[in-house]
Amino acid sequence: MAQSQSVQSLHRALDILESIATSPAGMTLQELSERTRLKNTTLFNLARTLADRGYLEKTHTRPIRYGLGASVEALNRGTAFGSGAAIDESLLKLAEEHPQWRFITAEAEGVDVLCDRLIEPSRKNVVIRGSRTWLPPYTSASSLCHLAFWPSHPRKQCETLYPFAMYGAGYWGSAQKLESAIAKVREVGFVDIHDRDPHRVAVPLFNRNNALKGSLGASFPGDSSPSSSERQSVIDALLAESKRLLPFLDRQRPQSQSIPHETSLSPVS
Repeated sequence: MAQSQSVQSLHRALDILESIATSPAGMTLQELSERTRLKNTTLFNLARTLADRGYLEKTHTRPIRYGLGASVEALNRGTAFGSGAAIDESLLKLAEEHPQWRFITAEAEGVDVLCDRLIEPSRKNVVIRGSRTWLPPYTSASSLCHLAFWPSHPRKQCETLYPFAMYGAGYWGSAQKLESAIAKVREVGFVDIHDRDPHRVAVPLFNRNNALKGSLGASFPGDSSPSSSERQSVIDALLAESKRLLPFLDRQRPQSQSIPHETSLSPVS
């Protein structure tokens, strides 16, 4: 009996989500009640549960309206790299082999490079998804991957939105040094920042059509530094995983809108 009620509640929750998805302006509880034919108490409790889990958001002005929440968008973005399971497998494998390192995947949303997945040394069996932390241009290894391998148009857009003088000069000193670094990245096929802490490396993720889909990065947290052989071992591992992921990156990313970054995680690579 309890199982049957749970299934019924799930169906009702899906009815609510599907109804709201058809209304860009959101819906009031009264409108939802008319659409779903649910009792007010049932509707209120389900809407509150969905809002608590982030699947619904409600306005702070009256009449209160409900719209789809960030958790729905996060589920949608789980397919950004084609197969989320394959990406998770790569991160878990890397963390197991190199437990002192932090690993991330990143992707571009417009000209912003965002952290899509993260695995910390302290929780190497847990893949953190959906943080969407902004990775600054010019100073993040993942962002440098995109600057190096983007077509000219998105790179120019990024440089217009984030002028080097404001966002990169303090780090690189001159635009010539940045260009030399980007040329080196294109030559060797990866980013390797080891002359300042934290040590960071990243490799581009291409699909089989040679389209840039994102990047796979790592950083060595803390004050200590990895040996050159260990750093090279991590780079080799990243490159190997990027090749393994090729067939999983052909799927087109669904179009989506950006959402506020509610989880605060330090840019890591």
